[in-house]
Amino acid sequence: MTPKTYTNTQASRALNRKGFREKKGRKNHRIFELVVNGKITHIRTKISHTRKGSISGKLRKLMARDLKMDGGNQFNEFLDCPYTLSQYLVDLQANGHLP
Repeated sequence: MTPKTYTNTQASRALNRKGFREKKGRKNHRIFELVVNGKITHIRTKISHTRKGSISGKLRKLMARDLKMDGGNQFNEFLDCPYTLSQYLVDLQANGHLP
């Protein structure tokens, strides 16, 4: 089975829907920070500004690590929507990443 590839646009839309706030980063990246109850957390990742870019393989694993996820499959579910924001927050709390 071929791993799923996402465009930068698909990933940024999914992150925005799941409680992440986008801000322009330095140089060529956009930073996405998780906001919980109006407060910015330390959970963040970045995506290239380029619209033609894609997220697959190693980059997907790195972003999953940034977001404190178990791996690429959990990241795929997060972007595809079966893995909800509330489930994500529960997992972050259970693993000690959020109070």
